Amino acid sequence: TEQMDIIPEFIELPGSLPILPLRNKVFLPLSVIRVALASTQSIALVEKALLPNSEQLIGVVPVKEKSDTSADTISTTERPFHMHSYGVAATILQLSRTELPRRSYTLLLEGKCRFKVRDLCRETPYLEANVLQVDMLREVVVSLAADAEINQLARSFKDRVLKLIKLVEPAMSSGEGGPAGAGRVKAVGRLKAILDRAPPHSLADLFSSSFEPMLTREHKLQLLNTECSKKRLAVAISIIDQSMQRAEVSKDINQKVDATLSKSQREFLLRQQLKAIKDELGEGDAPGEDDEVGKLEK
Repeated sequence: TEQMDIIPEFIELPGSLPILPLRNKVFLPLSVIRVALASTQSIALVEKALLPNSEQLIGVVPVKEKSDTSADTISTTERPFHMHSYGVAATILQLSRTELPRRSYTLLLEGKCRFKVRDLCRETPYLEANVLQVDMLREVVVSLAADAEINQLARSFKDRVLKLIKLVEPAMSSGEGGPAGAGRVKAVGRLKAILDRAPPHSLADLFSSSFEPMLTREHKLQLLNTECSKKRLAVAISIIDQSMQRAEVSKDINQKVDATLSKSQREFLLRQQLKAIKDELGEGDAPGEDDEVGKLEK
């Protein structure tokens, strides 16, 4: 997932949304995700609900996995499976179609806000649900702007995020993780750039979109299922504290490993220099216990 550059202040959802069940991932507001659709139901969703209306919002809901602890789920009767009851309303940034080897679509989606599924009002040819919007509501956003508690949480959050960035930036900047690592560097850079001007109610989602690889599935579900902005920010702070502890431990281990490797390498070079000097003086011996090259050649 990627991060949105513009933070919407508020949004208003319709009473029902076409639903895209998302397997193996948890999609959160203020993130961007690319999904490939090839099933009959998914293609019907695109062709019957999305193509006729380019501005149609889509509800993205994670499918429940065996390891998920949340018991609050919605069940389907057509080809039964369980979905979590919270999802994210998304707009479609890009839609592409391929015909080979069979018809499929790829969607680029931008997360807008959370909703809770009231019930399924349609299961064929695609899923549709009656939904209740739970964040980014105008009245809630306005009331939170003057809320002293969330503003205090926001200050604490920002301090912690900046400390976490200092811990993880060196590893990111060194190129660890290849292209994915480079993407994380950009996401963290965007977070730093907009941290001061981001409204407090959006901070938890900004964090999750920027540090998505550091979050467990359970972390993401916890953030998705938390309706209250203040509680969600407190959850994010707890996750940041855990991440900083792991980053500190990882940093200490890496420093110790680097120190050990450097010492071994220095000893190896010294032995090779000593051997070269002895050979020059005609004092070289047959490969012995201390001859690393000899051991490798054997």
